[in-house]
Amino acid sequence: MDNGAETPVDAVLPGLVLFAHLGFHEDFDEKALTEEFHDVTGADLNDFLELDALDSLFQNGQPNLENIEDDDEYEIVADAFDELLDEQEYDELVGEDELDQ
Repeated sequence: MDNGAETPVDAVLPGLVLFAHLGFHEDFDEKALTEEFHDVTGADLNDFLELDALDSLFQNGQPNLENIEDDDEYEIVADAFDELLDEQEYDELVGEDELDQ
């Protein structure tokens, strides 16, 4: 069983600030999000986003998505957001065999 120790708690900050941003803005505004992130955390959003490049270091700049559909941790988190997905996105994430259960 995984206790989540492989991911720093601070990794949630960009997503958390984005969630709050979208709650107060009708449209996504990257400049406003960057400013809000700095105001809330005192850190630079671009510094956090640069860390994502480490995942694709040996993938020719492409993200490593090989096991994302089979990853149990991903599915647990995705379950919480199922209602936010549109029907096409939901169908792509959830296979037909899961719908029959």
